[in-house]
Amino acid sequence: MNEAIGEELVVLTHHPLDWYADSAETKRFLRSRARVFISGHEHLAAVDVQNVEPGRDLMMLAAGATTPDSFDDTYTYAYNIIQFDWDENDDALAVTLYARAWNDDMKRFESDDVRLGGHGQRTVLGSPNFLKATRPSIGARVKTGQDVEPASVEIILPPEEEMTGSSRVDETEYQNLHLRFFRDLTEGERLRILVGLDAVPNENMDHFTHETESKLFRNIAKMNRFDQLREKVEEALTKRKTNKDNQ
Repeated sequence: MNEAIGEELVVLTHHPLDWYADSAETKRFLRSRARVFISGHEHLAAVDVQNVEPGRDLMMLAAGATTPDSFDDTYTYAYNIIQFDWDENDDALAVTLYARAWNDDMKRFESDDVRLGGHGQRTVLGSPNFLKATRPSIGARVKTGQDVEPASVEIILPPEEEMTGSSRVDETEYQNLHLRFFRDLTEGERLRILVGLDAVPNENMDHFTHETESKLFRNIAKMNRFDQLREKVEEALTKRKTNKDNQ
């Protein structure tokens, strides 16, 4: 991996490094590239900052668990909030750990002042790539305040000439149903609808992605079956509400 100014590598794994058969080789590979390594599985929260070489550190963070296998003096319900920011004084990456642990007497999560060096521990890491960026040139226009353009999501409506049948789908109706299809339905519900409308070719079943679903959604509209698709979406949402009310 090529190093770039302003970028540091954060690695997340389920198992700790010591669990790997090639752990020694993996550690050397990690130390030369990553700035933060986060692992789980053992459920024993701990943090260790290693100096790899001058100006280069590696934070090893072992995470706790919100659902450990047992609950006693050693294991407790715990999680961390990790904040990454830039330390202006050292021109480096700063990592702040907000540890949270379960208080069984009060039945709630609270600040953990025991693990990870205490709540709100801030560590500035030797990070040769996370440096102050070059300021834009004077002639460059920087958008601030009211100049910031809101984010937008493009919804592609099939061209009119691609539509078959006597009528074209209203653009607003298309956008509304597209939004409900991907926002309100689960992946399983969407797949059942597409299969039920015979819109899924067999070759697509092994590589079913969001892009594939969007393409099949557009194909249904192009085949003048938009009303059927809308009915299936309504049926799925009504069925879910009925099942929830009966629980």
